[in-house]
Amino acid sequence: NLKILFSARSTTAIYRVRNVSTTRDIDSLKITGLGTIATAFRVSPYTTASTLLYVGTQAGKLFKVANANLASPIITQITTPFPNGTISSIAFGASDNQLAVTFSNYGVISVWETRNAGATWTSREGNLPNMPVRWVEYHPQNFDQLYIATELGVWSTDNINIASPVWNSTNGGLANVRTDMLRIRKSDNTIMAATHGRGVFTALIPSELDQTISFKTFTSKTFGDTSFKIWAQSTSGLPITFTSTNTLVATVVDSTVTIVGGGTATLVASQSGNLVYKPAPAVNQVLTVNKASQTISFGVLPEKDVNDPTFAVVGTSSSTLPVTFTSSAPTVATISGSTVTIVGPGTTSIKATQLGNGNFLPAADVLQTLTVVTRIIQLTGTLDFGDVFLGEDDQKTFTISSIGTGAIAINNILYPNGYAGTTKTVGNSIEVTVTFKPVNVIAYDGAINVESDKTTGISTIPVKGKGVKITELTDQRLSDEFEAYPNPASDFIYVKTKRQISAVELIDSQGRASKEIMTRVDGNTFQLDISKYASGNYFLVLPAGTGQVVKQIVKN
Repeated sequence: NLKILFSARSTTAIYRVRNVSTTRDIDSLKITGLGTIATAFRVSPYTTASTLLYVGTQAGKLFKVANANLASPIITQITTPFPNGTISSIAFGASDNQLAVTFSNYGVISVWETRNAGATWTSREGNLPNMPVRWVEYHPQNFDQLYIATELGVWSTDNINIASPVWNSTNGGLANVRTDMLRIRKSDNTIMAATHGRGVFTALIPSELDQTISFKTFTSKTFGDTSFKIWAQSTSGLPITFTSTNTLVATVVDSTVTIVGGGTATLVASQSGNLVYKPAPAVNQVLTVNKASQTISFGVLPEKDVNDPTFAVVGTSSSTLPVTFTSSAPTVATISGSTVTIVGPGTTSIKATQLGNGNFLPAADVLQTLTVVTRIIQLTGTLDFGDVFLGEDDQKTFTISSIGTGAIAINNILYPNGYAGTTKTVGNSIEVTVTFKPVNVIAYDGAINVESDKTTGISTIPVKGKGVKITELTDQRLSDEFEAYPNPASDFIYVKTKRQISAVELIDSQGRASKEIMTRVDGNTFQLDISKYASGNYFLVLPAGTGQVVKQIVKN
């Protein structure tokens, strides 16, 4: 761009011709250390305000000449691992930092590249045969692709930036002939190859290169599994885009797959290409999302009786899908939704079901037994106490039984005035002992009411009794209830009676009274010690309710 031509001159200098298109100004540019004739030149297309020149020699030396257009340029010999051979060509890549250098000798590494302006160099020989390389050019849109002119025609690689580049002969229409020089016209991507003795050939450089995608397979999943990563790579190194054909099954963001539902979805790996690479053929992988398992939680049902109101059953699935219920015996209970209606006594199996959906397998049914019982109360016994003296009591019993299918729970027993009771469980029944203790001379008629959780039956039992009063000491009926013997007696008097007595009075003929303690001999017989009393007539006064009974005895 500065209209300067550089060429070889001697082992110490090169020619510099300014103003090549007008009045030429020819001078020499001395390069210290040149040593041999210069064999390769290339001016940077990126540094335009001045001239950045690279010079290669017959002895494999490379020089960087900055400000080569000025009288005093800056010349640097680039330390390289180059072989002792002839540098045949120099090319710039994507910037001043990327350069390729070739050698036209047998038995040496022929292709080198730097991406840091020559600080380090890397062999790009790859699978290239042992042959001279006389020219190098970068693809004008893809600076990872190189074209070289060789002893066997034109060769190229689609990716120079790998450890061992793969080189291919690019000689369609061109024989395997020595090729000395390449030129590329960027305006229409035309490449020209100059051969040794076979003329000049041109071809169009593909503006877009082919690329393929490798898409790693993955295993099937189950609904509910966590998100996971997928992996694919293009031969171009360009980024891969992933999509899902069924977003009801799975979605993809970047390379992360999120499971949405059960079924199948095709995951597509694609690369749309760029100025260098054609779009890659899409690669598909089928993702299968299996249905997840689920379980039902359905607790034990409490016992019910035939009079209980409707109630709700509760069952849940681990999937949170709704659970349905059915009854095996509609004569015992029916179900609408989750509401159970009692119909009659017996047992029925309540089944909880969840049939699944597109995401969940059917759950195993869960059965619970519902028992519906009857509680029929029955009271048996006679509670007719007849006449009972005031101050005394009498006892009778009755039994509370259940003749239904379920046990009865007794909550309370209500007694009418004058009556009290105690209970005792006997087997499956309750025995109630009722005590009648009158305090007034009246009839105590009424009913005892048993409060329980019965479903049917009679809860009351009639009770009757009368309080009577002893009005005279000589009441024959009372007198007949006591027997005193022997009479006369010397040491002991025995009293036989059904009444409970603990003490009596003994009155002598002078009217003097003494209180004596009675000793029980057996169930109905009591003993009174009179051995300390003098001989004579005495009155034995016995308690009887609110009155007394008097017996005359003789002490020997």
